[in-house]
Amino acid sequence: MNGKILAASLALVLSAQLSASVIAIAETKLDWRKEAKETRTLARWCAKMAWHKNNLSKVFAHKKANMDQLSEVASRIFDGKGGCQQNRALAIAMMEKLVGPDPLTTERPDDLRSLTWYHDEIGTPQSKSRAKVLRQTMWLRGEVYAGFVNSDLPNWSAEEIRALIASDPVWRYLSYYAGRNVGGHQTSLYENALLDPLSPRHDPAKYVARVEASEHKLGAATAAHYLLDGKYMPRDVARAEALLKWQAPFEDAARALILPLIAPRLESKDTVVRDAAFAQLALYANSGQWGASGPGTDAIRARLMPFYIADLKSADLTKQAKAADILAFYAARKMPGADTALIPWLKKNLWNDPVNRQVAWNNLSWLMREGNAAAAKLLEADMARTHGAVDVGQLTVEHGNLARITTENDYPPRAARNEEQGIVEASVIISPDGRVIQGQITRSAGSSLDAEWLSLVQRRARKLTFPNTDGRYVKAKLPPVHFKLGACESGSELAKSPPGAIVVVARCLENRFHHAPVPVSTLSSKK
Repeated sequence: MNGKILAASLALVLSAQLSASVIAIAETKLDWRKEAKETRTLARWCAKMAWHKNNLSKVFAHKKANMDQLSEVASRIFDGKGGCQQNRALAIAMMEKLVGPDPLTTERPDDLRSLTWYHDEIGTPQSKSRAKVLRQTMWLRGEVYAGFVNSDLPNWSAEEIRALIASDPVWRYLSYYAGRNVGGHQTSLYENALLDPLSPRHDPAKYVARVEASEHKLGAATAAHYLLDGKYMPRDVARAEALLKWQAPFEDAARALILPLIAPRLESKDTVVRDAAFAQLALYANSGQWGASGPGTDAIRARLMPFYIADLKSADLTKQAKAADILAFYAARKMPGADTALIPWLKKNLWNDPVNRQVAWNNLSWLMREGNAAAAKLLEADMARTHGAVDVGQLTVEHGNLARITTENDYPPRAARNEEQGIVEASVIISPDGRVIQGQITRSAGSSLDAEWLSLVQRRARKLTFPNTDGRYVKAKLPPVHFKLGACESGSELAKSPPGAIVVVARCLENRFHHAPVPVSTLSSKK
């Protein structure tokens, strides 16, 4: 009985395999027949083209004419393949007709590239001249050809390019795209010509009007420069400032231009004018949560610094705290005079004024993280005043929020790319309010991993308070942190971590190389 079942099963398997083989043979035969039919069809079109070579319009107007098919026919005629007799002049004539009378606006870019290649292959002076014109056309369209795209124009002089762009048909073409405000290569060529003093189409006033009329005011800083310069158009400060207000929150060049326009108002006797000017410049200086940078931004910050220094003496404690935060940031950016003004305020609040003491500890931690020497001296003096630090020994991950201050995203990308891993141990000084003020590496896993760990605990560790320390600083050892590379294969074992360690596992190595390096602020400490 079992033998019969086995025989039946084998028969079914063989039948299925035979059926699959028959189907595969049939499909192959069908594909061959389809290809053969296509070849015969193209060969007939080749013959028609050869017969009507002096009147191609008749063939192109045929009701069964397919432009993609005729493009393939032209290719076969040019090469003399696929049953077509070689006739390069006919192939070029066909492709010229497919591209159309105006290559700039053709809807067949592939045929435009083929036509250029045909002329390059023929190589006669006439064909070389035509190929050059077609390459210029493709460049204007932003098409790729022969290894160059957009601005790469081998052996073309700047004068030749200017003349090409300024020619009436090309300028109409570029103006059409610029008028649609879609950006792109054509719009860039158009705007560059408007701003190029050597271009026949040079017209900064038109460029400025174009920026003013646009929705997002892109190019506002450039337009404002022309309005303030007054060389090519009448000087108009009001229009320039209106444009710069759009761009200054996002672009340093705009901030550099708007500062001289607004700064005089800071000296106004009208408090409304003065306060509005200050608020506007503060917005630009502190945009992006103080992440903005550049000469223009730094110039605004330097101009505002005296006002923040004055605010440190304000009767409004909230205003004092805000000014201290901003000056701490300025000091971290190494702006001259910021820490000179801030350190006395920090000392006063640490020693005598409990209201802003937490603000002072926060700013002191910030300055220590940036390696500020004056802050280090202040910390040393304050620790001496409070009778030194209490040594509480080894901390565990359960203390405060230590168990929650890291994620896999905290693995330094550069260390991951370099396959760096290891265990970092550190001792820290903790302020009486539970904030890490200073750190020192006692076991290293490499500079990038060490710096990342110290930066993390200073920025994120909170609530590290201890009983019976009577408002004194605390010295403690952090739990070890184990930076280790993730395994790409499921089931792979990772390196074992010491008991009680905080573990930071990098993503799989295969995915790690796509991350850009992120600079890590190092923590200065006494060694």
